Amino acid sequence: TVRLCGMSRPTAAELAGRDRELATAGELVTALAGGQGGLAWIRGEPGIGKSALVDAITARAAAAGGRVFRGSGDELAQAFPLRLMADCLGISERSADPRQVMIARLLRGQASDSGAIDAVLAASERILELVDRYCADRPVLLAAEDLHWADEPSLLVWNRLARATDQIPLLLIGTTRRSEERRVGKECRSRW
Repeated sequence: TVRLCGMSRPTAAELAGRDRELATAGELVTALAGGQGGLAWIRGEPGIGKSALVDAITARAAAAGGRVFRGSGDELAQAFPLRLMADCLGISERSADPRQVMIARLLRGQASDSGAIDAVLAASERILELVDRYCADRPVLLAAEDLHWADEPSLLVWNRLARATDQIPLLLIGTTRRSEERRVGKECRSRW
């Protein structure tokens, strides 16, 4: 587990002055390419370059052959269960992947033939299975920005994924605003 915290405002678009953070990111990506999962938490105030650092990490992971997923929490979408995780993974009913279609239908309440009593719980389990299968194919980086605006079911899935990073080639990158950090939840922070 690595913390990338307290970064100062970048002085140039190329992340000048972020050598330490970029070196740590490089180590995480190298470990991921070698089959080792991990966690990174980037926190700070708006405008300090959290997204730019995530851009650099995701580009490195993609260049190393990893599969990259990325999404962002949204203050207005907190009422929609699993919205952040579904957005990160690109889950859609139009997907060519039938597993994604099933999850999308569960979230829309359209999968009555699934036998699930709780559609959000069933979709959560299927998201965990989906990420596990993606990791079986090749290393995966999942970046979730603005975790302080994530819906509660997405945070629970994030926490479960965090617990699996020592077993599967999954690198989780999360960003939060320092002032909103408490919103992420004690369980998730304790893993970072």
